[in-house]
Amino acid sequence: MAVTAQREGSVQLRDGRMLAYIELGDPAGRPLLHFHGVPSSRIEGNLMGAALADVGARLIYPDRPGIGFSDHQADRTLLDWAGDVEQLADALGLERFSVLGYSGGGPYALACASAIPQRLSAVGVVAGVAPPPVAGHRGGGGPTAPPLVPR
Repeated sequence: MAVTAQREGSVQLRDGRMLAYIELGDPAGRPLLHFHGVPSSRIEGNLMGAALADVGARLIYPDRPGIGFSDHQADRTLLDWAGDVEQLADALGLERFSVLGYSGGGPYALACASAIPQRLSAVGVVAGVAPPPVAGHRGGGGPTAPPLVPR
């Protein structure tokens, strides 16, 4: 049985970009922001949310910049995502929340763990992959992958 979005919306970030998301589950439940894999979008929530709809969670699935209805962000870094997440959480009235990254969303969950740990109740990664390649680095993980935390 497919779960339809309880709420589909977007927030305007401080730099003027729009960040799109959908919400499923219990609006009064514990908030969990799910970061989709690659290639995917917030619509992944409609596929995966059915399994979680009855556990009392408030499930929030944002599109990353340049995906779905979220605006592109030029020259962004992995850690920039944490700022977008924090602004989304503020707009939704979330003081504390959990994050879960699936596949290509895993590095984004870890970026939040690094940059905004004071806001997080829990962090999870399921079938995580290495961060996307950036200029000056070879892709594929290992010692040449870009660091999540600046050195």
